[in-house]
Amino acid sequence: MKLAILIASVLLAQGALAGELKIDWVNPEKFTDIAVADQSPASALDIVSKEFVNIFRRLTKQLPEGYVLEVRVTDLNLAGQIKLNSRGERFRVINESDYPAISFDYTLMNVDKKVLESDGVDLVDSQFAQKRRMVSSPYVHEEQMLKAWFEGAILQKFDLGKK
Repeated sequence: MKLAILIASVLLAQGALAGELKIDWVNPEKFTDIAVADQSPASALDIVSKEFVNIFRRLTKQLPEGYVLEVRVTDLNLAGQIKLNSRGERFRVINESDYPAISFDYTLMNVDKKVLESDGVDLVDSQFAQKRRMVSSPYVHEEQMLKAWFEGAILQKFDLGKK
């Protein structure tokens, strides 16, 4: 039986742009890597899920008012990996070989709740280490990967967002 944890159903309002986000995490205990250095698995899930809700929220607020993006995250592999230092403390090391990846299903609906697109996505950014980034998020690599997908697969494809 699939365990789905409803993380958020967020209505965003910001002027004429206000998309709605619904996000579920499906079997997060089976995700490849959502570890947070100094946290238990349950705490790590809480921290990571809140950060990713915020990432999707920032993306979804670019949608027109009344549009809905439903996301079902089925796997997540954060950039880097957890290591132990000489004192036994855990920390995340980011290197070129441990790239970020996320798998999810999504449905985009317009203001009339007509499904514009429904698909599964497997994003991987094996070139993340070569990209210059301004650090603005604890999950900057994953956020940039999702932003690139959203801009191409949603905003440009359906001619949505800021005009």
